[in-house]
Amino acid sequence: MQILHQRGAEKLSKFNTQGLRLASQRLLGYLGYKKEEVNIIFANDEFIRELNRRYRQVDLPTDVLCFDLSEHLSEEKTGEIYISLERAAKQAQQYEVSLENEVARLVVHGLLHLVGYDDQSDADREVMDQKTEGYLSQFYVDFK
Repeated sequence: MQILHQRGAEKLSKFNTQGLRLASQRLLGYLGYKKEEVNIIFANDEFIRELNRRYRQVDLPTDVLCFDLSEHLSEEKTGEIYISLERAAKQAQQYEVSLENEVARLVVHGLLHLVGYDDQSDADREVMDQKTEGYLSQFYVDFK
């Protein structure tokens, strides 16, 4: 697992990326993936908006975008998670949490998408929110 920075996003990323990477690897192992090749890419709103427009036909920035690149029925999880650090910083203020906490929440949310969870309906969103909070407290407590 790699944590990368898109140009312009590095100024907001002064937190424990190694801890985030290790917690994410542990979570994927817990979810049954023996191997992983997941890149977490921190970007700015402009970059995320372009990806969202190109791949989802939504011309707006978003907080997290995921691309599952895994082979069907593979025990290896391959994918990319793009996180807007600008959105994460705004949401951290809105929710009155640290930037680290909000980024960890977005990473867990992205990993859940990569393993097949969806949040298109209210019921699915509720399941994802519950799993996100549970996994945050289980795997990311030492990250902060």
